[in-house]
Amino acid sequence: MSDAISLNEIWRMILREDIKRWVIFRHGTVVVCTNPDVDIREYAIDLMKKMGIVIPGSSHGDFEVARLDDILGWTVHYHHPDILSYVAPEEVESPDAPDIVIGLIGRKKRAIDAQELEIIHVES
Repeated sequence: MSDAISLNEIWRMILREDIKRWVIFRHGTVVVCTNPDVDIREYAIDLMKKMGIVIPGSSHGDFEVARLDDILGWTVHYHHPDILSYVAPEEVESPDAPDIVIGLIGRKKRAIDAQELEIIHVES
C-alpha cells in the first residue's frame, strides 16, 4: 500500500477521532502526536530516530499485531505507543498468515522508515 492518498484514508479510519495530529513516513509507519505544543514533524523524526530503530532481542524489536474490524488488514503496535504500522492484505502471502509474519512485515517497514525519515503526509 504505497499510495499516500490511500494510506491517509486508511489511517483516518484506524486512528480514533481524538487523535488529530499524525504523520506518515514513506513506507507507511505512522507517528501520532497528542501534544499540541510541539512541532509534529520534529517530534516524529526525533521519535523515529530514537525509538523507531529495530534491535532484535530488545523492546525495540517487539511488536503486537491487531486485526482490524472495519477495514482489511492489520495494525502493528510497538514498544512506543506513538509508533504504528499498517499491513495491507496484499503484503501478506496468505490471509491466514500468523501474527509473527505480519508483525515482521510491519517492523521491517518501520526499520526502513527510521533510516530514511521521509515524511509523506502530515495531519494536524
